[in-house]
Amino acid sequence: MGATSLVAGRENRISPNGPEHGGRGVPLFGWSWVWRQEVRWVHIPFTIDGDKLFTPTTQWPQRCACCGESHDGEEHVLTCRLQTSYVDTGVYKSETGYSVGFSVPYCTECKKHANPVMILRVWAYVLGFALWALVGYLLFINGMGEGVVGIGLFLGTGVLLGAGSHVVSKRGVERVSTSKMKATCANNDWALSGSPVESAWRIRFHDDRYANDFAWMNGLDLFAPNDGGDSTDGQGPAT
Repeated sequence: MGATSLVAGRENRISPNGPEHGGRGVPLFGWSWVWRQEVRWVHIPFTIDGDKLFTPTTQWPQRCACCGESHDGEEHVLTCRLQTSYVDTGVYKSETGYSVGFSVPYCTECKKHANPVMILRVWAYVLGFALWALVGYLLFINGMGEGVVGIGLFLGTGVLLGAGSHVVSKRGVERVSTSKMKATCANNDWALSGSPVESAWRIRFHDDRYANDFAWMNGLDLFAPNDGGDSTDGQGPAT
């Protein structure tokens, strides 16, 4: 159905810095905040013929998908994967499927602050789990592996290390990534992501303007989480 642009009259550049940037906070243990970010998305249809997957050619707004400024010819390859089969025999694992890469305009500065985010998040929790395993081993070799006190210490340490890993991850991302963001950046991580849905790639955008322009350029419906599941047609470049 026809409708006005989702971004008409309200730009929604979402940043992880607080509610003034569109985020919604949930208090964690009274001293930490987790921001739930809302995004817009489109569906790019694909077809499978035999062992080949076909995706239509897409056009992208020629500006950085994160900050909206010039991308100086730089790009980020957004890779989407569709798994069609998975086998785990206990001896080996095997999976088959398809993947497609979308070349998205992305400036060098935004790639620098987006690249380390996932690594920082993962390694904080990997370190926390390793320390938890070490605590369990020390309790076991000291004969406290089965006692109530030992189990309580093990579980309590797990909770503390989990909370600590969250804080370390958050602080690491703020120091290494968020601090390098421009005022116009849409996200500290990559500003768009993709995954398969029913015979289509769902591409999610953290910048309303970019999402609107992409939908308009490719003749796609633009979906929003708070609009009752309805969609609108892109109505031309946002101004």
